[in-house]
Amino acid sequence: MRPGLRYAPVFLPEDIDKPVPKNGHSRPKTVDMNGRESFLNIQTESSSTGEAAERKKRASQLKSSFNPKQRGAIEIKLADMFGANGLDVLVRLASIDDAIIERLCQAYAEGALSERDLAAARLAAEQV
Repeated sequence: MRPGLRYAPVFLPEDIDKPVPKNGHSRPKTVDMNGRESFLNIQTESSSTGEAAERKKRASQLKSSFNPKQRGAIEIKLADMFGANGLDVLVRLASIDDAIIERLCQAYAEGALSERDLAAARLAAEQV
């Protein structure tokens, strides 16, 4: 993308909102049991099906005391550990691969996060 150019979305007729029924929307029949919650409010890239499957496979291999539902709270603690620009470090790491954040959160939850891990993460974030 060249500087100064902007891209605008093109909406198709099927993108138009449909009217809501008088009784509201129905909820899903099944409830999410293990949804990931992240404090990071942006996703810089959408995952392809292959990447999502690979991430799920890695996550299943990492069985531990880490509860993905606590990820958002752990990310706040990690940001504090990184210092004044901690959230920026997390955003940069997520732009490389969200699995980095997942592994940092897991290490934190297991009490295995070292200063060496934090230094390596800072260095990786600086490279982006």
